[in-house]
Amino acid sequence: MNLFESLRLYAVTDENGNQVEKVRQALAGGATFIQYRAKGGCDFDTAVKMRDLCRAYHVPFVLDDDVEMAKACGADGVHVGQSDASAVEARRILGEDAIVGVSAGNLTEALKAVADGADYIGTGAMFPTTTKMDAEYVEYNTLKTICTSVPVPVVAIGGIGEHNIAKLAGSGIAGVAVVSAVFSQPDIVKAARILDKLTKETDFRAEAKRAFILDFDGTMYDSMSIWAHLADDFLISCGKVPRPDLSEKLKDWGLRDGIIYLRDAYGIACSREEAVQRFSDLLTTAYQACQLKPGVFAMADYLKSHGLLPCIATAGDQSAVKMILKRENLTDSFGPVFSSTTLETDKTSPEFFYRVLEKLGASLNGSVMFDDAPFALRAGYRAGLKCVRILDSAWTDSGEVEADETVSTLEEWLNHHKD
Repeated sequence: MNLFESLRLYAVTDENGNQVEKVRQALAGGATFIQYRAKGGCDFDTAVKMRDLCRAYHVPFVLDDDVEMAKACGADGVHVGQSDASAVEARRILGEDAIVGVSAGNLTEALKAVADGADYIGTGAMFPTTTKMDAEYVEYNTLKTICTSVPVPVVAIGGIGEHNIAKLAGSGIAGVAVVSAVFSQPDIVKAARILDKLTKETDFRAEAKRAFILDFDGTMYDSMSIWAHLADDFLISCGKVPRPDLSEKLKDWGLRDGIIYLRDAYGIACSREEAVQRFSDLLTTAYQACQLKPGVFAMADYLKSHGLLPCIATAGDQSAVKMILKRENLTDSFGPVFSSTTLETDKTSPEFFYRVLEKLGASLNGSVMFDDAPFALRAGYRAGLKCVRILDSAWTDSGEVEADETVSTLEEWLNHHKD
C-alpha cells in the first residue's frame, strides 16, 4: 500500500483507557494509519506494542512530535506541528526512509513543509472539535488549494466524523484523520468500519482550477498617472506639507502599507481606518476621469469561454475598483475583488497571492497573474505563479523584471493566445 492510500483512514489516539487495545480495535475495523499522540509524552512500552500491532496489519505507525522516541521505538515516522521540531530536523534524525508528516493551516505553511521534506501534510481543523479547543479553522477552499498545489498527499483533520465526511468530497484529500470519531466510541471496531466504508465511497478527487489574477491599475485601467500625485493630495488635505522625495519613497509600496507610512511619518492624527477612507475618497474622485485599457472586454469573454477562475487583485482601493467595474457593466465578469486591505498583506509578498488562491479554491499550479508593477511581479514570481507583465509608462525606469511573458496590453496577450 502506498502512502496516499495509507492515509485514507488515519486514526489518532486519545488518552483514555487502554490505548493499545483501542488501537487493536481500530485496526480491526479498518484504520489504515495510526498516530500515537500523548500530551505528556509518548510511553516507550506503549509505543512498541502499538508498533507491533501496526506491523501485523501492514499499517504505518507514527508518533506525534516526539522524534527521539520515534527513533528509539522503531516507529515508521513522526508527525510534527508548526511549533514542534522541524521536518528538516526530523528527517535528519530518522533518516530518508522515515515518514515525516507536517501540520499546515495554509498554503504558505504547506509549501514550506514540502520544501523541508514532508511526506504528507495534515490540514485542519476542518470542523469544530473537542480534541483541540484552540484550533483555528481551515476553510474548504484553502484545503482544496493546498491539495491541488503540493506534490504530496494531504489528510484533513479536526471534528471529522461519519456525519460530515461527505462535505470534504472534491477537496483533493488523500483521507481523513480522526480521534474521537473512533477512539471515543463505545464500539471502536464498528466506528472504524463505518468510517472505512464512508472514506471508500466518498470521491475526494479534486479538479485543479486555474486562477487568472488580474491587477487593475495599469493593467486593466489606465490610471497610473493619478497615483503620482495622490499621496501629495492626501497629505495636503490633512494639512501636511509633502516632502520632495515622497513619490519615489512610495513607488514600490501598496496602498495599505503606504497609508500607514504617511499617517505615522507625517503625524496625522487619525486611525488607520479613517486614513484609508480619506485616501479612498480622493482616489474615487480621481478615478472618474480614467479609461479602461485595450482588451478588457475581450478578456472577460475569454475567461468565461474557457471556464477559468478570474479575480482582480489590487494594491489600490477595493471600492474604487468596484465602482469602475459597475460603471462599465463588468461587475460579474472578473470575479471577486481582493485588495491589500482586505487580505491584510501587500502585493510585495507572495503571501498576498497565496491568500487569493485560497479564497478562490484554485491551484497554484497553472494559475496566472497579470500585473504592471515590478514589486507585484517579483512577489508573484516568488510565489510560483506564471507572471505576465503588462507594460505601463509608470514603470519605464524599473529595470529588469522577472516575468514569463511581457506584452503591452491584455489585447496583445489575447492575440498571442487565440485558440
